Amino acid sequence: MRRPRAALSALLAAALVAPALQAQFQNQTLTVGNKQLSFAVHDKLAAVPMQLGAEGPHYIARFEPSGEGDYIYNRYGQFSWQLYVLDFPSAELRARESSAPVTGDGEDREPGRPTEEQLRELVRERMKDRGRAENFAEWVREKDPGRDQKREVTVDGKVKKGSGSRPTYAWWEYADPADRYGGKVSWQMTAAAYDLEDREIVLLTVLPTETGERLDSKYRSIVNKMLQSLRVTELSEEDSIDLRRDEFANTPARKKALDLLKGNIGDLKNWDYFTTPNYMFTYSWHPEKQETRREMLRFTIEMRDRLEEVREKFVEFYPPHENVGDAYSVIRICFDLDEFHKYGDTRYGVVGWFSPMSKELVIYYDQKKVFLKDEDEMLAVCYHEAWHQYSDQYFPGVELHRWYDEGLAEYFGSLRKKGRRWSHVYHDGRLDSLARQERDGSLIPSADIVTWHKDKFYSARAADHYAQAYAMVDFLVRGKETLGKRWDDRWSEILPTYTRVCLEEKSETKAVEAAFDGVDWAAFEAGWKEWFEKDSIKRR
Repeated sequence: MRRPRAALSALLAAALVAPALQAQFQNQTLTVGNKQLSFAVHDKLAAVPMQLGAEGPHYIARFEPSGEGDYIYNRYGQFSWQLYVLDFPSAELRARESSAPVTGDGEDREPGRPTEEQLRELVRERMKDRGRAENFAEWVREKDPGRDQKREVTVDGKVKKGSGSRPTYAWWEYADPADRYGGKVSWQMTAAAYDLEDREIVLLTVLPTETGERLDSKYRSIVNKMLQSLRVTELSEEDSIDLRRDEFANTPARKKALDLLKGNIGDLKNWDYFTTPNYMFTYSWHPEKQETRREMLRFTIEMRDRLEEVREKFVEFYPPHENVGDAYSVIRICFDLDEFHKYGDTRYGVVGWFSPMSKELVIYYDQKKVFLKDEDEMLAVCYHEAWHQYSDQYFPGVELHRWYDEGLAEYFGSLRKKGRRWSHVYHDGRLDSLARQERDGSLIPSADIVTWHKDKFYSARAADHYAQAYAMVDFLVRGKETLGKRWDDRWSEILPTYTRVCLEEKSETKAVEAAFDGVDWAAFEAGWKEWFEKDSIKRR
C-alpha cells in the first residue's frame, strides 16, 4: 500500500527525535586565510577528510554520521546527513594568492614543453577552475556539481544582519529530488553564507525530507543551531602564518621542494618556515631566547611582503616566457650576522648571497647595524639578490655578462614602494665611486666592460665595477625621459636586444654583439657619463 505523504513525513521525523531530544554540540575550528572560524557541530556528526579532487574547488570541510545510530532510518533504508563548510574567495584574493605559472624545460623534451607531471597539474587546476563560482549564489544556481536540473530554491539568499563576532549572512533553502524512492524523498539543503569581505564562508546542511515538505521542527532547530553559530576571529599575521605554513606548496613539485627544506632544518629547535606564492621562507631565532622568535617572524613577514612586491617589478620588466624555470626557491633569514657567516661559510663583509646551485637566497637580520645602517640598505641587499634569483630562472643555460646582471640587480635594488608608487633610493657609495673614477680616469671603457664575465668583473676593484654597471643600466632604463632629443633611439634597444638574443640563441656573446651593433661607443659613453655627472641619478 502506498504510504501517504504525511505518514512518510512523520516516519522521517520520528527518526530524528532522538538526536533532537538529546541535542549536544561540539565546537569546531578551522583556519581560512587570516581568519579562525568557530562553529557548532552536532555530536552525531564527525569530521571526515575531503575526498581529494572530487569535491570541487570550494569544499573545505565535511561532517557526517559517526556511527550506525547516528544515521536517519525509514522504510526506504538508511540515510546519511551532512554539514559542509565551503569557501568562496574573492577574485582579488585569488589573484594575490595564485601560484606562479606551471612551465618548464628539460633535455628530454622540446623547449617550453611541460613535463608529464606539470601537464597533469595543469589539467587538475583547469578542472577545479571549471567548477569555480564567484559566490555561493552562482554555485547554487549553476556550478554545484551535485545540482539537479529540478532543483527548487525556496529561500533565495535572505540577508540577516550579524551581531558581535557573527558576521552578516544570507540564508538559503533549496531541495533536489533524490535519485530513487519514486520521487517521494528529496534532499533538503539549508545554508548560511557569511560575508567576510575578502571571501564568503558557507555552512551547508543536507538532510532527507518528504518531497515538497520542510524539515521537521525538532531537526530544524539542530540545523539552525549549527548554521547560525559561526564566529570569526581575525588572526595576527604571525599566528595566521604558523597555521598556514604549507599552504602554497600546492603541486607535487612544490611539495617535493618543501620536503627538502623541512629535511634541511630537521629537528633544529630554532628554525621554522612558511610558504608564499613564489617562495619558501625559512627563518631562525636565538636558540636560547625563545622570545626572539616572534620578532624574527615579524621581520621575515616584512621581507616576504617586500620581496613579493619587487618580484612584481621583475615580472613587469621581464614577463615569464615558456622556458622560464619553475624552481620553488628558498629565502633563508638568519637571526644574526654570526649565524649568517657560519651557515654560508662567507667572508666578513658579505651581507647577502644567492646560490644558483641550490636556488637559495640568504640574508640576515642586522639588528645591531653592523653593516646595514637602515631599512633602505637592507632592502637594497634583498632586492639585489632577489633579482639574481629571478634572472637565474629567466635565462636558463646562459651566463649573463656582469654589467647586465649586476647592473639590473643594482637598479632593482634602488626601488622602494610607498603606497602604490615606486620611487628610487640611490646608494651614495656607488655615486661616490663613480665620481672618484671620473676624476682619476679609471672608468672602464664601455666597449670593454660589457664583455666581462666574473673573472674580470669581480677583481680587487669589484665595487667600482658595480657602480659603473649600475649607472649604465639606470641610464638605459630611464635616460630617454630626461635627455629628450639628445637620446639616441638605438640605445633604447640595447637591453631588449640583449635579452631577446640570450633567450633565442642561448649565447651571451651573440647577445652583446647584437645589442651594441651600430652603436656609436663614444656617444654612448658620453651619454651615460653625463647622466651621473649632472646628478640625473638622484641622491637621497
